[in-house]
Amino acid sequence: MAGITTNGTQPREQHEKYGHTLRALRRVIRVGAIEGVLLSSILTAWLLIANRVPSFDRFASLRNALAIAALFLSALIPIAKFRNSAKDVLPAGAIGLGMACLVYWAWTIYFENLADRMGALRIFVMGLVAYTMASALLWVMSMIRSARHHHQLTVQHAPRRPSH
Repeated sequence: MAGITTNGTQPREQHEKYGHTLRALRRVIRVGAIEGVLLSSILTAWLLIANRVPSFDRFASLRNALAIAALFLSALIPIAKFRNSAKDVLPAGAIGLGMACLVYWAWTIYFENLADRMGALRIFVMGLVAYTMASALLWVMSMIRSARHHHQLTVQHAPRRPSH
């Protein structure tokens, strides 16, 4: 019976210790999954409209611009959500991007010429680079804010000397 505790405090301490980490992980996964569903839905709608609705062919430039804008705005979700936590931007973005790239890869099987334009792996890598740069930029901005805040707390003005 050596090593067995009966007071039950150890599991509670472990839960408190890892509770914050688990909540943050769930939040990252949830935001990434929401982003993945949005990106996949937009991508699917774009492909189906472009390939199955010939009446929109004369508006192809506008259709493509709207789809790209919608994809871009959806891709900003993790950056906006985790603007104060740069370490969470990349995993959340990677989850959403991975889901969307899997859907894109599935569509390349159905639409044979789609992979010739741009492959799913290339899109995934380009997205990861963008999320890495955004995460680094958010981290630098947080360091600047922290340094400014620390500087404001430590700077004390010298008392004025009386003039004679």
